[in-house]
Amino acid sequence: MLALLSKESAIVLLPLAMAGDYARGKLKSWARYGGIAAFSLVYLGLLWKIEGGRFGAASVSVMDNPLVLLPANLRILNALRIAWRYVGLLIFPKTLSCDYSYNQIPLFADAHHLLFPSIAALALVGAWLWTVWRRKTGFLIAGAVFFAGFAVTSNIVTKTGTIFGERLAYFPSVGFCLLVALGLGLLSAYGRRLAIGVLVVIVTVLAARTVVRNRDWHDNATLYMAAADAVPNSAKMRTYRGLIYLDQKQLDGARADFEAALAIDPDFPNAVEAMGMLEARAGNGTAALSWLRRAVEISDRSDFDYDYRAASLASLEIQLGRLDDAMRLLNREIAQSPGYSPYWSNRAALWLKIGRTAEARSDALAALRLDPANAQAAGVLNANFKVQQP
Repeated sequence: MLALLSKESAIVLLPLAMAGDYARGKLKSWARYGGIAAFSLVYLGLLWKIEGGRFGAASVSVMDNPLVLLPANLRILNALRIAWRYVGLLIFPKTLSCDYSYNQIPLFADAHHLLFPSIAALALVGAWLWTVWRRKTGFLIAGAVFFAGFAVTSNIVTKTGTIFGERLAYFPSVGFCLLVALGLGLLSAYGRRLAIGVLVVIVTVLAARTVVRNRDWHDNATLYMAAADAVPNSAKMRTYRGLIYLDQKQLDGARADFEAALAIDPDFPNAVEAMGMLEARAGNGTAALSWLRRAVEISDRSDFDYDYRAASLASLEIQLGRLDDAMRLLNREIAQSPGYSPYWSNRAALWLKIGRTAEARSDALAALRLDPANAQAAGVLNANFKVQQP
């Protein structure tokens, strides 16, 4: 119960418990399993109702999971193909990334690309079912953990929030590691020293890979730089690395990454906005305005960055003297999102610019009530105070 309230993937407890008991030859009474099953069904019913008649998020970004564009049959076949990537990384984790979003992993609709991975997946499941029939304890449990671990995150049963994520292999890797241990056990029959030697090599190589990979996670800059190298076809990672370059004042590198991101997805709001920021930094105000306006136009108001994006556009319009445009934008956004402090402070700065000091003071105070650390609002109040001095 506590596990389910923490993470929905704990729903696999029942099949894992049954697999473990069966493998050990110590099945409990059906009432024991029935209790877990009954609670699981109640949980699923409540979750279905709370989620509004569905499992998972109401909407999944195509950028994060392009599989949502496919009908169920193609989604499942492509998900089976993608699942082999996890196996590949578990065996040989040479290239790792924190992100695999659009369009790093290609999707297919033809049998040429989908048939073999699907047949291989069925063969793997068949081999595991044979271990169940023969009650090969270790292999049975290894397979149960591996398959159950991926059951709710593989996009096979239902759509999830991402197409692929190394973090999703964390629990299933327990089954894989058990399988490796069993393999070493079989190898020891040919020589204990041989098995120990292979184990030492495996541990040494993976330890070295861990040390190298940990350096990528030093901070956001190192992470995004490494990710863009690892997944060059991800619009998101190319954009994020471009922002790192922009922050480091490497404008040519930033432009190359932003252009690459826009070539992958011309309607990716983050990349469009980033190009506007680059043009503003380069002193191309008109071009920057065009990019930022488009970024706001193609953004959904529910986007996490929408308010920041619109406030940036208003700020640029004020800087370029487009005061009427800025006022219309800020009035509209304040009516829609009255709790976002930068809208109020931007409008306060605009009021001050056109000499409406009373309105500027009122909006600056509203901004500070929402965010006492709003430096722009504090600056407007200070300037307003100086303006009103005799």
